[in-house]
Amino acid sequence: METDSGPISGLLRPNFPIRVYPASLLLFLVAAGCGHHDTKSLPEGDIRYVKTSPVVQSTGSVPVYSAGLIMPEDEVKLSFKTAGIIEEIKVNEGEKVKKDQFLASLNLSEIRSQVQIAENAWLKATRDHERAQKLFADSAVTLEQLQNSLTAVNVAKANLDIARFNLERSVIRAPEDGIILKRLSRENELVAAGYPVLVFGILKKTWKITATLSDRDFVRISGGDSALVMPDAWPGTELPGEVFEISEVPGQLTGTYDVRIKFSDKGYRLAAGFMARIKIIPAAGEHVTLVPAGAVVDADSLTGYLFFLSDSLVARKIKVEISGLEGEMVALKNFPPGISEIISEGAAYLHDGEKVKVIK
Repeated sequence: METDSGPISGLLRPNFPIRVYPASLLLFLVAAGCGHHDTKSLPEGDIRYVKTSPVVQSTGSVPVYSAGLIMPEDEVKLSFKTAGIIEEIKVNEGEKVKKDQFLASLNLSEIRSQVQIAENAWLKATRDHERAQKLFADSAVTLEQLQNSLTAVNVAKANLDIARFNLERSVIRAPEDGIILKRLSRENELVAAGYPVLVFGILKKTWKITATLSDRDFVRISGGDSALVMPDAWPGTELPGEVFEISEVPGQLTGTYDVRIKFSDKGYRLAAGFMARIKIIPAAGEHVTLVPAGAVVDADSLTGYLFFLSDSLVARKIKVEISGLEGEMVALKNFPPGISEIISEGAAYLHDGEKVKVIK
């Protein structure tokens, strides 16, 4: 079968990627390009002229499209080792910092006092042990008393090490070069030991992006599937990535599932919070039927209608399930068997049961 532009078989290419658009975009594209025009029926005896095209069966990976925010791959929740009142936080969200840079601190008055108490206890235990050693040499104390004095020194030193460690961990410093992703506390707040104060992103060459999927797309995606990340800041750029985490629990408000993709920046300058589109290519193939977009009428985001010819050249209307859209081609799922040709031109003006004449 040929059209005005050449053999229709040249337009129908099996086994090429089919783009799956978000519901709102697919609705716009399909409805705008191949909606059903409300026309009056022809006078009795008149026949509409149409063109037909063969349907093409194809098996291949149908990509899933989504979007999300780019973030550093490694995130760390920074907290204080001990409880206390936050005295100062020196950084804001989105601020880049260098390794070992001062970020936040507790009020250290109480903690320094604890260190001083531990130091005094250690000094006293040391003096007591030195005295016990002299007395033991003069047989004035027993071996047990000498050993107990040494144990007291060791215990006091351990308590001093703990106090000094707590003092050191009462100040937060940047573990690596990175960016402050979120502030979870404020100055003058009382925080418990280990309670996150800052969310810190480590800046490397690798990034991650989190996108949401509907349940229809969720069942098609697996860990390890390849993906392409297309940052809005770099039009036309496709950064290769890989699915490394898929949430098994939907969001309480959205009902969608999170999927996380890690990727390399390939030398492109990126920043946390950049918007990007995502194309995920499932490893598992999927069987679809390909038809020209002009053949689909009365389409919404998930379904549409086609016309095929009966043996008596009467147009019959059937409902089909839309899987995706690629250029001028539409991919359909669960296509009814036994239909090898559909009306590709003139379908928008047809009604079910109309007689037609095929233009070769």
